[in-house]
Amino acid sequence: EASSTAPNSTPARLVRSVRSLVITGTVQDDRQVGRVQVCSTVEPRQVFRALLPFVSTGNNTFTRGTLASQAIRQPVCEPAILHASGDHGEWAYNLRPLLHSDGELARVWIRSLDAAGNLETPGPALSFWLDTTPPALTLLSRVGQVSLPDYQAAPFPLLQGRVSDSSLSVTMAVSLRGPDGGTRRLALEAVSGRWTFMPELEQPGLYQVIVEATDAAGNPAFLGPFPLQVTSGK
Repeated sequence: EASSTAPNSTPARLVRSVRSLVITGTVQDDRQVGRVQVCSTVEPRQVFRALLPFVSTGNNTFTRGTLASQAIRQPVCEPAILHASGDHGEWAYNLRPLLHSDGELARVWIRSLDAAGNLETPGPALSFWLDTTPPALTLLSRVGQVSLPDYQAAPFPLLQGRVSDSSLSVTMAVSLRGPDGGTRRLALEAVSGRWTFMPELEQPGLYQVIVEATDAAGNPAFLGPFPLQVTSGK
């Protein structure tokens, strides 16, 4: 007797790493599991705004933020890797086509087919903001040598640059290694996409500067290291 009951698939978890974005789940049928298909699409930011979870290949945690997106693209559907035994199984699918996204709305649908040809009606899409692209961090100017007395009397920018990212939320910092080998991590603020580094210097010698920018999804970008020679006289 042929089965007329479609199988049921359930997304279990999303596994993220630097080079992969894998979704896994389970499938259950009243008789014999056939195959699982995963459909995905990505929508660029533009028109409406919705509160969705971030997904980043740069870390292993979810954060939340605001996203704008536009019309849905045609989904791409491919078979998942299925390990089945009788009426149940586990499946996995690498969402590699969605990598290298920069603040885009990703939607994923899962549907399964049993051995009798009954196709599951896809449930609600799994939606998330996919951002695997680090901020664009550029250097506009740099000072390589300063006199400590002159700088302490009238500080001026030692590094200046720009930063931009689709998430519109970037955290910046500078690692400053001093002549004694100790390193200070200093917060850096960008105003209208422009940042300026003007630290307090206390002793002469050779410093090393590294600028870091991290977007809301945890993707980092770096500039440097830049040497800074601080002299003791004019």
